[in-house]
Amino acid sequence: MATRRHMQREWSPLQESTPGMQELVNKVRTQVEESLRMKFDVYEAVYYSTQVIGGSTTFVKVYVGDDRYIHVRIFEELDGSVTLVAVEDHKKKDDPLTFFGPNL
Repeated sequence: MATRRHMQREWSPLQESTPGMQELVNKVRTQVEESLRMKFDVYEAVYYSTQVIGGSTTFVKVYVGDDRYIHVRIFEELDGSVTLVAVEDHKKKDDPLTFFGPNL
């Protein structure tokens, strides 16, 4: 049986987006648009995976229109503050959501 500490280090299975997840990705939308130097008319979280270790790291596939997707990595501190860690552009619907960005 896994210990609580061990379970917190595992990534959650991919989950369909929820209103709460959309709210989280909306918090970093301006940073994402600035990072990619573009504005999106559509910005919808599709699915995500989360790991909890001293806060939550979340990878999210986001639909941005025209059959185009981006992958967003977000860190949420225990106090609720949210940081955009990294973003990957030029993704397709079927591209797997995998680990990317710096090791924190």
